[in-house]
Amino acid sequence: MNAALLFCRARLPIFFFSLFVLSTLFTLFCLSSASFGQSDEVVQQAPHLLISSVYGDLEQDHPSSIFVVVENNASVSKPRANSVSKEPDEFGLDKENARSITAELISPDDRIRILSGPQVAGLLAGGENTTLQFMALVEGVPPGIYPQELRLNYSWLSDVTVSEEDGTIDFVFNYMDKSISLPLQVKVMMGPRIELSSQEGSVASGEEAVLDLTLTNMGDKPALNLKVQASPTSPFLMVENGNENVSISPGESIDLDVSIFTDENATAGYYALPCSIIYQDEKDGETRHEEVSALVYVGDRGYPSVLDFSGFLGLLGATELVRFVLFLLLLLLLLAGGFWLKRRLLRKRRWVR
Repeated sequence: MNAALLFCRARLPIFFFSLFVLSTLFTLFCLSSASFGQSDEVVQQAPHLLISSVYGDLEQDHPSSIFVVVENNASVSKPRANSVSKEPDEFGLDKENARSITAELISPDDRIRILSGPQVAGLLAGGENTTLQFMALVEGVPPGIYPQELRLNYSWLSDVTVSEEDGTIDFVFNYMDKSISLPLQVKVMMGPRIELSSQEGSVASGEEAVLDLTLTNMGDKPALNLKVQASPTSPFLMVENGNENVSISPGESIDLDVSIFTDENATAGYYALPCSIIYQDEKDGETRHEEVSALVYVGDRGYPSVLDFSGFLGLLGATELVRFVLFLLLLLLLLAGGFWLKRRLLRKRRWVR
């Protein structure tokens, strides 16, 4: 019995020492796990800005806008996520907030000139987004997709240092500045392009006639609420415009009638009738103007319209008209030569007899 007590007394300090060592190792393990968890939480709380979408397109030779949606995709911190309250960040302690955001669109192509300066986006909390508008002018660039670059500058709260001195608690907020460049693509289009493709009709001096104008949309966007306003110039005394407020889809054509009244003292010949084509863009409803001239043939009073080839000649350009005249002269020459050859052969037959 005494021997057993002596044995227990000898082993008791070793047991307590081993227990102390194990508790110390467990405490160190817990502290290290907490520190790793804290560092992971700091990384998760940093803001993460990205481009969620881009809409709009740029038009050739016309100032136009694109819209870029920037989103803060940062993960919300655990204390805030588990909190029942949905109050905003009143004290500015959320580390996932991106602050003092400025955005600038940069074009690597000199033919795409960015007209807008840096845009101020302010503050974006985790999960929030904002839309930025940039205006640009495209000159000498064919339709297609072109890469651009969005440069973002912002700051975020990295940590808060708390110190106490003489019973006074001081808070020091440490912010980090960051600059990132995000790639994006913009689409360049022609937009609506209205051209006078053909015309029919002529007028005699001192009479009224109807001129049929064919307009074609050569662009890649529709033209809405289109109308034609012809301006009377000598020898045209008055013009009445016909159909108005029509729309033309890309690649389609429409016919518009214009009534013209001609001076009775007008000399026969071709005269230009200035026309203003007015329509609206589908994108923003902006009113646009395009100036064209219709070439109208004015004949003598009482000249029969059946013998009037002005509609046909009006479709010919200068080069085609010259070729047409040369073709007629050559045809007449061949007919005259054939007639002369036929008469010569008939004379030879008579002489042989």
